[in-house]
Amino acid sequence: MTQKQNNILAIIPARAGSKRLPKKNIMPLGGLPLIAWTIKSALEARLDMDVVVSTESEQIAKVALEYGADIPFMRPDELAQDASSSFDVIDYTLKTLAASGRHYDYVILLQPTSPFRQSQHIEEAFLMLQKFNANAVVSVTELDHPVEWSMTLPDSGNLDEFIHHHLTHLKTRSQDLPKRYRLNGAISCGQVKALLSNQTFYVPSGTYAYKMEPQFSVDIDTLTDFQYAEFLQSRL
Repeated sequence: MTQKQNNILAIIPARAGSKRLPKKNIMPLGGLPLIAWTIKSALEARLDMDVVVSTESEQIAKVALEYGADIPFMRPDELAQDASSSFDVIDYTLKTLAASGRHYDYVILLQPTSPFRQSQHIEEAFLMLQKFNANAVVSVTELDHPVEWSMTLPDSGNLDEFIHHHLTHLKTRSQDLPKRYRLNGAISCGQVKALLSNQTFYVPSGTYAYKMEPQFSVDIDTLTDFQYAEFLQSRL
């Protein structure tokens, strides 16, 4: 699987602010700060790529440098707000690095809130990008429950309309319904030209799904998520 690649940039976005779980990116998980799990998997991936952490926080930057990531510049505060998107950060990072002479053909986005994504997953997603000459590859995981069993509820909680439209599915065993997948946020990679022209990893054509097992797809956003990650990590 080992292949020497050129012009690959891995970006790990890590802002300090988080309303639901303050300072989550540096919370200790299994003896490591949360962000260190992602830095470690990125550096261990057998790809020739630069691993950059984008943050406005001196504290996060210090941790990231300690674990081997590059911090070429601090992120502007206006890109570290609740409304700031990951792609805004990618766009700014690519253009700022390009202004200093660092140009890339490919970018890989690795959220630090997905600690159990392995270096192998990063390699496989990138190799899929190359195999299909894709514009983008995004990671997915299988849904826990059939989408046919989900619903919106009226204020009354009455299920009559839902049952009327879904009775056949409700009578069907879950294993007999089609497999469905959801985005898990662990890995997004793509060709820089396609991503910048579309301003998203969800390019309308030439985007592929990379499947990951549920145990590697944990995404930490709340304290409950973090506690579940601690439970899983203790059994890895």
